[in-house]
Amino acid sequence: MERIGDNEALITIGMRGDGDEAMTEGTAIALLEDIVANQREIIERAAERTATPTWFVANHTVPLPRSKWVKALAVSHGFDAADDEIVERLTAGDLVITSDLPLAMAAIERGARVMTTRGEALDESNIRARVQMRDFMETMRASGEHTGGPKGYSDGDRREFANALDRWLAKQR
Repeated sequence: MERIGDNEALITIGMRGDGDEAMTEGTAIALLEDIVANQREIIERAAERTATPTWFVANHTVPLPRSKWVKALAVSHGFDAADDEIVERLTAGDLVITSDLPLAMAAIERGARVMTTRGEALDESNIRARVQMRDFMETMRASGEHTGGPKGYSDGDRREFANALDRWLAKQR
């Protein structure tokens, strides 16, 4: 993989809710697909604008425009196959964009920088609490409790994500 100096950007975008909440019957799949496409576009434009080598890693083909800077890596199907590949390939200082909290924790433990798809930084100071809350909410849902799911993804969230990504990229130059 090409590197940004000593770093590269590894991206994972998945069809789970914010904070890694599972999708429920009431989840609007079309809305989530639109959000993922929007985030992918933000990342693609930022990578092209800043000449940043960027990889999308998934267990399926990710449709991307032809680009010197933006590449996709399709890994085998299987539980956490893409996550495992990302963690194996990253080095300290790489950026991983994900709302998958267990992946974020594994990346942080390997020294990566992690940003959610809302532009929030996850690090040693906040990841464990976020994972514990995720696990608690998952237990509540499994017991039949309706937790309401994640908040909607607004235009403000999109802007904050794009701005946070731009700030991170600017620091790398």
